[in-house]
Amino acid sequence: MISRPVLRRALQRILADPGRALSRAWGALSYGMQQAQVRRAAMGVNLGDGTILCRMLGRYRMVVSAADEGLALPLIVDGYWELAVTRYIGGRVKPGMACADIGANLGYFSVLMGDLVGPTGQLTAFEPFAPNIALLERNLRLNGLEGWCKVAPVAIGWMTGEIDMMAPAGEPKNAILQPEGVDYSFGRPHRTDRVPVMLLDDHPFERLDFVKIDIEGAEEPAWPWMQATFDRFPHAEVVLEVNRGKYADPRAFYDQIAARFALRIIDFTGCAVPVTVDGLLAIAGDVMLVLRGR
Repeated sequence: MISRPVLRRALQRILADPGRALSRAWGALSYGMQQAQVRRAAMGVNLGDGTILCRMLGRYRMVVSAADEGLALPLIVDGYWELAVTRYIGGRVKPGMACADIGANLGYFSVLMGDLVGPTGQLTAFEPFAPNIALLERNLRLNGLEGWCKVAPVAIGWMTGEIDMMAPAGEPKNAILQPEGVDYSFGRPHRTDRVPVMLLDDHPFERLDFVKIDIEGAEEPAWPWMQATFDRFPHAEVVLEVNRGKYADPRAFYDQIAARFALRIIDFTGCAVPVTVDGLLAIAGDVMLVLRGR
């Protein structure tokens, strides 16, 4: 049973801002309806070469690895990944935009953004891990997006040259850059590849309107080497995955971000809601930040 104080606070919030309360209620309802619709259209076909063809978001063709337990299974069974983030990106990326998908994996968000920007736009998908690159390029071709979407087979990090990338077995989406002398496998089955790495500020973007960054903790040391890019494109919106448990000093990192951008997080309905540094530090696990200029 819901306690009276909880009901009282909920009623106070509704009365204080009924428009926002109605909007959030509608967002939750539409989220559930979209989730059910996409799940009904989900499918998986074994292609016999270690890959499975699935239907993403009810419309896109997506090839995934049969050995991928982390990302492939939700795509096969549900037809989506991180639906709240998907909804947010789907509402923000427009035809003609120039986008970057940093940490593109097999191309889930690259395919979505590539379709949304269309042939008058452009997408650069950064992905350094060879098995993911093969799937990423294949998925862009399968959906007819290769004309304006290009793959940059390089990691974005805090240095230039080459670095080890460790991918846990069955979880290539959690592949992580591994500095010399560090072992992030902790004895788990894994694969380690030597991959090229560069600074984001060294990439010669001509235009940039929207950026999605998901680089598994490398965002903290790489952050100083992204600032010139943000200076060049101050209007660009950034969606950045963060996780306090992956950082040497999470408060200092969040303070650096907040010094430049207004902080918002993507809530469960796919809306961007304000958050403070303290509020962000209270969240365990991955969270998607929305960064826009003040």
